[in-house]
Amino acid sequence: MPDLLALEFESKKILGIDAQVSPTGVRIRKCFELEIPESLDLATNTTEAGEWLKQQLKDLNVQATQAVATLPREIAVARHITMPDVPDEELPELVKYQAGLKSALPLDQLALDFLPLPKAEGADARDVLITTVPKQALQEINAITEAAGLQVTKAGLSPVSAAEVALRSANHSTDTAAGSLVVTRHGPRVEISILKGANVVFSHFTQIASPTTADANPAIIAAIARSMMGLTGPITSQEVAHAWLLGSQEEFGALAPALEKRLNPSVQILDPFEATGVIVRTELPQNRSAYSALVGSLLAQSQPLAATVDYLAPRRPPVKPNHARRRAIIGTVVAACLALAVGGTMYFKINKLNKTITAMRADKQRLDELAERGEPILEKVQLLDEWTADRELWLDEMTALNRYLPPADRAFFNQIQFNLGTGNNPPKISLDGFSRQRSDAIELGERIIRHQDQRYGLFQDGQKPDDKDPYHPWKFDMELLLNDDAPVVKLTTAKPKADSKTEAVTPKTPADDQPSGPAADGKTEETAS
Repeated sequence: MPDLLALEFESKKILGIDAQVSPTGVRIRKCFELEIPESLDLATNTTEAGEWLKQQLKDLNVQATQAVATLPREIAVARHITMPDVPDEELPELVKYQAGLKSALPLDQLALDFLPLPKAEGADARDVLITTVPKQALQEINAITEAAGLQVTKAGLSPVSAAEVALRSANHSTDTAAGSLVVTRHGPRVEISILKGANVVFSHFTQIASPTTADANPAIIAAIARSMMGLTGPITSQEVAHAWLLGSQEEFGALAPALEKRLNPSVQILDPFEATGVIVRTELPQNRSAYSALVGSLLAQSQPLAATVDYLAPRRPPVKPNHARRRAIIGTVVAACLALAVGGTMYFKINKLNKTITAMRADKQRLDELAERGEPILEKVQLLDEWTADRELWLDEMTALNRYLPPADRAFFNQIQFNLGTGNNPPKISLDGFSRQRSDAIELGERIIRHQDQRYGLFQDGQKPDDKDPYHPWKFDMELLLNDDAPVVKLTTAKPKADSKTEAVTPKTPADDQPSGPAADGKTEETAS
């Protein structure tokens, strides 16, 4: 059950009820009456007044932070007017216009709300009760409660709130044709209201100067009689069948029989704290009638029965449907859907391209890493290719050299060494061998360098005696330089087996130059460096 504070701001005091409100009723925990210090002006010192109220509530151990405010009838103007029979949605503007015509103050200085009254059957007009209060008073209440740490959710009028209590009586008639008189007393002020069904159709107040109850009762009866005699419009005095005095037996015990005798309708005293749906958990005040509006404002927050006024949220014309705005909203929604569809398509395409780019970047990175790891191998392969391109085909060269060799019985090679060229030095062939005569070795060298293809140049040539082979006593050595412009020689013979040592090369010679003697068994060795 939420905590709720009901406050009524009088000129010199503030009445309050601390309660808990639920859909089934109201539980009252505390009733209090705060006398406003004479030094405190609520109109000019709202902040100071709020701090004072906050401290008073703290001293009373009031924990509620939300409040409903009730304004006294004496600061309000209630006027009954007859309106053309227009739809309910057109009433607020028409009421505002009529109030502006009849009000002595500009409407911008007033807070206005109204009660639409039931339409009589067959009538071509309808009645409303217009109520206005000074906007400044409403602003002062808001400022004071805000400074006190309270949030005011509703601001009503005391006779309208008190009608909620009368409607809770088990004897109240629901007949909309019958009227009920409701009387409450707030010290010297007496508030008089007429109900028709669940609507307040008339409201009046009067000040009683008599200090004692015995002297005040005749004045109250006279004020009620004057109010009843002046009834016009939606109800007349003859239609008032019942009267409710909201208060205790001590307050209205003497007034009830006198009023019933004077006005004829049945009169009943109804204690507001004993109304249906009210549970009291505190000591009751003596002036219970003054709390009638506060109890009614709390009951209206539970299950309202009476039509209410609220100056914070007055009745307004319903908001007309703005089709242009609706069309603009539809257009905006359609444009947003199109943009979302296009954007979604672009997003998926871009997302797909981004994935492709990411995959390609990953492949590129993988290939770059692979290429980076293969760079040393590539350098070696390129170096090997360069070396291979620059080297001579020595097996082919051996075949070419075979054309210059003499018969094996005159001279033979003991060792043939093929050397690669380095720098500016051309490739060369080192030959070591033996011959029968020195002239055989010299003739061999001349034969090689004088050959028609000019393939070799003789770089070194030397001969000396040697006694290792008695058949070939001369040892010779020579170095042949391979000319740069020598034609390429292709290998035409079968490749020898890959042995580290091979038999000595024996050139093919004519039949009369067949090898004989020890020279035929000689060995040659091919090396490359």
